[in-house]
Amino acid sequence: MPSFMNFMSPISNVMPQSWQDSFSNFMMGQPERFEQFQRYNPQQQQGLQQMLSQGLGGMQGMQPYQPQQFNFAPIAQQAQTRFSTQTVPSILERLTGMGGGAQTSSALGQQLGAASSGLSEALAALEAQYSQQQQGLNLQGRGQDISSYQNLLNMGMQQPFDYGRHQAQPGLLQSLLPQAARAGMAYFGGGF
Repeated sequence: MPSFMNFMSPISNVMPQSWQDSFSNFMMGQPERFEQFQRYNPQQQQGLQQMLSQGLGGMQGMQPYQPQQFNFAPIAQQAQTRFSTQTVPSILERLTGMGGGAQTSSALGQQLGAASSGLSEALAALEAQYSQQQQGLNLQGRGQDISSYQNLLNMGMQQPFDYGRHQAQPGLLQSLLPQAARAGMAYFGGGF
């Protein structure tokens, strides 16, 4: 193709470079090429940067997990008040109904002892259950925070570019030369 380029050299003095490139592409074709382009407009890119910053800031700002101490005292106080205002009078009423000084007998001590022991066991079990539920809720909330920060990080770290492939395009000479060669071979009887 040097002869074609030699032919083009006088034209290159007159034509602007963009026209030369267009004319050359028209005649010789375009090779396959890859192009990088933006996936997001500037506002979207700014939003992704903010998400990345928020995700990083949130993850870095998290304190190490420390189990929290929950205040079970109001619940225990409520149960003890109910015990003294409802359970003890109920036991006394039952024993009074039995007659014969049952309130001063060992039966009163036994029933009050059994009831208070039951109260202590119930409160201990309830406190353990309450603590486990609160710890579970606390861990669940922390897990949701971590998940949110990870989602922000993932969105903020998206590839800002995409790539497109432009297939090779044959030029006029690339399209016509094979056809001209076949026509010449057919005209001259198929051989040289």
